[in-house]
Amino acid sequence: MKSKSKCIVVDTSIAKAAGGENAVHPMAKQCRDFLRNILTICHKVVLTDEIDVEWKNHQSNFTRTWRLAMISRKKLIIKKACQIPKLQEAICKSSKRECDLQAMKKDLLLINAAHEHDKIIASLDNTVKKLFCDAAVTSGNLKTIVWVNPCEDHDVVISWLKAGAKAEKKMMIGYEN
Repeated sequence: MKSKSKCIVVDTSIAKAAGGENAVHPMAKQCRDFLRNILTICHKVVLTDEIDVEWKNHQSNFTRTWRLAMISRKKLIIKKACQIPKLQEAICKSSKRECDLQAMKKDLLLINAAHEHDKIIASLDNTVKKLFCDAAVTSGNLKTIVWVNPCEDHDVVISWLKAGAKAEKKMMIGYEN
């Protein structure tokens, strides 16, 4: 039985890091492989208008070509940004330092976009993930967001994609709490 396609919010950090065929750096290869698997498996990528602008300004040459392939296969969803006020409140309450609050506000667009779809984010930023994990203590809306880093346990993440990218508790922001 074919697994259902998932909608994944992919952070600009991955779009920027993905290398071409001749890339030798592990991060460049792992981000490229992650994007390639999204394309070939059946998954879609969600970009809000704001994330789309970031991508256009920072994407690698590989990502530019990959993006065109995603568009031609109707696997790229670009939509208006939404905001979930309860999430904004939760991060404001959980943040002890102004720099942490600003980091979370900057990436709240990922959380909002994920919340509107299949609640999956792919990002290289483990620092802000940890901040969101802390905020999940006071926000049920954050607890069920899946956050994967294709450069950590790369083979596990690729296998997870191939198996249908199902929400696993250990991958959720609220799991650590």
